[in-house]
Amino acid sequence: MGGRMVWAGLALLIISGLGITLLNPEAYLESPKFLAKMLIVFVILANGLVFHTVHIPLLSLYNQSDNFSSEIFLKKRRWILLSGSVSVVSWTVTIILGLLKDLPYNLSTILSVYILLVIISFLISLLLESKILPHRRDQ
Repeated sequence: MGGRMVWAGLALLIISGLGITLLNPEAYLESPKFLAKMLIVFVILANGLVFHTVHIPLLSLYNQSDNFSSEIFLKKRRWILLSGSVSVVSWTVTIILGLLKDLPYNLSTILSVYILLVIISFLISLLLESKILPHRRDQ
């Protein structure tokens, strides 16, 4: 259910972005804020595909199987954390960019701040790794 809501929200975001671009293509395609938002929406889409096709099946297998090798999970859980960090930061930044009326920064500055936030989020998730995705022996 939650996954469907996320995909529906993403579809709405993409459709509205395309629609708004068609209203005034020159203005929107020159707006660093709009371009940053659309690039981040692309990241959300790519990350969502990875999360739903790779990470969710792994997490489901881990939760449902007593015979699941925790070594496989331990090798992959940092990728799950990175993907989760990208998702949380991307959705948050996209919403904030949508709420801001004007942003006096160029595209590279906006994207640099976004990438820095993803890195900080990932580092925090690594510090909390055993609490976020515990190893079965830790539980």
